[in-house]
Amino acid sequence: MKRRLSDRHNRRSSEASIRESVRAPVSNSVNSTQNSNSSNSTMRKRVVRLLLGAIGAAVLALAFIAYLRPSFVVDLANRIVLCF
Repeated sequence: MKRRLSDRHNRRSSEASIRESVRAPVSNSVNSTQNSNSSNSTMRKRVVRLLLGAIGAAVLALAFIAYLRPSFVVDLANRIVLCF
């Protein structure tokens, strides 16, 4: 009876090692895909953040340039007041 138990144990352990060796490449490829997806999303977040910053800086620059022409500012203020 002890021999049968040890034979079953050996069979199970060899089957488990075979399963692990078969699964290993799949899990590695999944991990590498997840890593590349996370790096892509990180890069995308950086690009979006930089673009939003550049757009914000451009809007601020245009506002400051507009104040160099007082007639434009008065005209814009009149148009906004006339909307109400």
